[in-house]
Amino acid sequence: MLAATAVLARLLTPEDFGLVAFALVLISIADVVGDFGVAQALIHLPESRRRTDAALATALAFSGTLVLLAFVGAPLLANFFGRPEVSDLLRVLSLALLLGATASIPEALLRKRLQFRRTVGANLAKAAVTGVVSIGLALASAGPWALVWGSWRGCSCSTSCSGRSSTTDPTCGCGAWDGTRPHR
Repeated sequence: MLAATAVLARLLTPEDFGLVAFALVLISIADVVGDFGVAQALIHLPESRRRTDAALATALAFSGTLVLLAFVGAPLLANFFGRPEVSDLLRVLSLALLLGATASIPEALLRKRLQFRRTVGANLAKAAVTGVVSIGLALASAGPWALVWGSWRGCSCSTSCSGRSSTTDPTCGCGAWDGTRPHR
């Protein structure tokens, strides 16, 4: 990640980094509380399908609320910083909160099962994808969007890796994966 940041520093302007940093102020705070603490609770409570489903539904509902607040508050934050371009950057970055909430549940289950190699693998994949996508878009003159889309793709990769590594397939209480009957 350090190498990718060094390359990006040569390809992008300080203004590009600054615009994304404005948006990341809110996203970083929201990411800390994005799953409402339910992932940490899963680590301490006995494992059950019903509990995992409820945790995912709660994390997604809370993150969805944060995304909604970010969409509504983006113009206010952009006006506060005096940079109207921040509004769209913030809105796109906020969608990654849903991916983070989705990934938090399988990541918590992996930590509970002490499968740290898999969580490290997901984090390394996230860093690699973020760097490659950001550098590619920076070379294509995408400006601050190179950092935004790189971050977004990295989060999506991490979510995918964590979900695949965990053997749990939560349903959000919406029924079995095959859709034929409700899960009890």
